Amino acid sequence: GLTGSGAVNIVTKSGGNEVRGSAFFFWRDDKLAARIGQTAAPFDREQFGFNVGGPFVRNRLFWFLNYERNNQDAAVVTNIPIFPQFNRTWPSPSDERMATARLDWNVTRSVRAFFRFTHDWSVGIPGRTLAGTKLAPLETSNNANQTAVALDATAGRFTHSVRLGYTNTDKASDLALDKTPGMPRTVDP
Repeated sequence: GLTGSGAVNIVTKSGGNEVRGSAFFFWRDDKLAARIGQTAAPFDREQFGFNVGGPFVRNRLFWFLNYERNNQDAAVVTNIPIFPQFNRTWPSPSDERMATARLDWNVTRSVRAFFRFTHDWSVGIPGRTLAGTKLAPLETSNNANQTAVALDATAGRFTHSVRLGYTNTDKASDLALDKTPGMPRTVDP
């Protein structure tokens, strides 16, 4: 049946006995994207990041770092029949940065521990506040930090796990009239 709750289980990477890493870059612009109006709208998206990990102490203590950034300069279209002077394409930018640091420790053959810190920062003018018949752009920002500590112990066929986590989130929204070129302060023509 349907439920109003859910669970997500995510396994993050960790370091190993060799220093290893990878990087990625993805780019797309309005020449490769579908049009949202009669004329081409400005659009570009850059996504890039890297990860690297390795040993502090071989077979015992490992480190891992990850960074990702998503930058998108998109556009939304307004269609307000009673105010046709505002029927146009508006910018809808967004920027997000995510970073993770992790330490893994093999305390003994049967006891393992880890520490993880994750930071997520984003800011943008989402299309849901400025599109269709909406003409009130809001800039939203999110600054979140998550810390997790874990201890896993194995005894025979049993594994015991203890997890502690803390999340701190700071969210804000504010009118973005000054950050939206051409945005009117009044509906008077």
